[in-house]
Amino acid sequence: MKISTCSTLVLALSLTVFPAGMAAAADHGGHGGHGAASGAVKPQSSQTITTKGVVESIDAANGKATLTHEPIPSMNWPKMTMRFVAKPPLMDGLKPGDKVRFDFRNEGGESILLDIEKIQ
Repeated sequence: MKISTCSTLVLALSLTVFPAGMAAAADHGGHGGHGAASGAVKPQSSQTITTKGVVESIDAANGKATLTHEPIPSMNWPKMTMRFVAKPPLMDGLKPGDKVRFDFRNEGGESILLDIEKIQ
């Protein structure tokens, strides 16, 4: 009987402390740490986000680019470094350290770079 009462109490406390969906909210498409647990809006696949940042690295062979972006208030994201899917022609002429303005969209857990241009 004590085990059953104890189990019921643990379950009740778990539901109180960790309401349904809380664990899912903490994982924001693999970008934990940028406000997901504090009420960040998860972008829909049709939402294009525009921001500025710096090129950290380019992996043209695998179609990836790592960029550090400014805070994105509409998403409740702080400044951070993220890896993006980037089709090779998009990154032509860019190198690490370049300041850029870029557009991206989150689709299926990946951040897809849509447009990027070097700025001063």
